[in-house]
Amino acid sequence: MNLPTAWIECDSGVCPTPSKPTKNTGKDTSKVGKEKLPVEKCESPCICRLFSARKKDTAGAETWTWEADPNNVYNEGEKKFSWICTKPNIELSDEVVCDKGTCTLKPLAGGNVVRCKSEADGCKSPCHCSLFQLKIGLGHEADRDSKWVKLTKDTHEVEEGYFYACLCLRPKKDGE
Repeated sequence: MNLPTAWIECDSGVCPTPSKPTKNTGKDTSKVGKEKLPVEKCESPCICRLFSARKKDTAGAETWTWEADPNNVYNEGEKKFSWICTKPNIELSDEVVCDKGTCTLKPLAGGNVVRCKSEADGCKSPCHCSLFQLKIGLGHEADRDSKWVKLTKDTHEVEEGYFYACLCLRPKKDGE
């Protein structure tokens, strides 16, 4: 599957099929992500995310795009949609995403600031929570080649055109 650079498909876990789109009143498009986000069927650190692909053309290849806001996605008829079990593709020289552990992204100051912190039963030593941002396009689709950027603090002022994630990381072991 040809996913954007920011995501890696997970080997384990199954995500549900997107619900059938319903007509959106006043428009000739169909809303796709109207239903609640799917119940997680992926193992940590993977979660179900909504992706779209243009229907295959004569060349045959599908290129998938991540839909950052699944509750605001409309199908103009030329795309197909799929929930896919993925995890962020983090490229750091000295850290990797922990297999287990939960971090939470909390909005502060009326949503203008986000804070990354560990849940009570979450990210335990030697793992720690770190805040990341990913540049997204105006249509809330991540650019194909966008990469996650680790921020230096656990609190950050929200910038328009970016998606934020709070991830549990640990130091790399020898040979990783």
